[in-house]
Amino acid sequence: MGGTASRTAWWLYFGLLALHVATAPLLERLDPIGWASLVLSGAGLLGLWGYLRKRAIGRRPVWIVYLVALLLSIAHDMTVSFLTLMSGWSVAWVVEIAIGLAFNFPLLWASWRYAFCSPEIWRRTRHRG
Repeated sequence: MGGTASRTAWWLYFGLLALHVATAPLLERLDPIGWASLVLSGAGLLGLWGYLRKRAIGRRPVWIVYLVALLLSIAHDMTVSFLTLMSGWSVAWVVEIAIGLAFNFPLLWASWRYAFCSPEIWRRTRHRG
């Protein structure tokens, strides 16, 4: 995960993601896809906590499935944003796409590392029983 600055940045991202999960239902009207995305973000928050604390939460295959679901969700969001952008170009849509990618990339990266690059976490789980 890196040094102190890197850990601080990860915990800052954790706080931003937690703020998003807590406030999104209050700040915007969510459709079913929006709720599904929020549930994925909440699950990601749990996985990010496990990654940062080096603790296994559930079983590793669950996080692999989560990672696939997250990838599909991001692909869906970016496709919808891109199609909207193509129907009527605006700076606001370009900014929304850029912010969406910037906000989702750390979660995607941490989820990948948690599911596939943290064998010491999952090894401890296997040995516990």
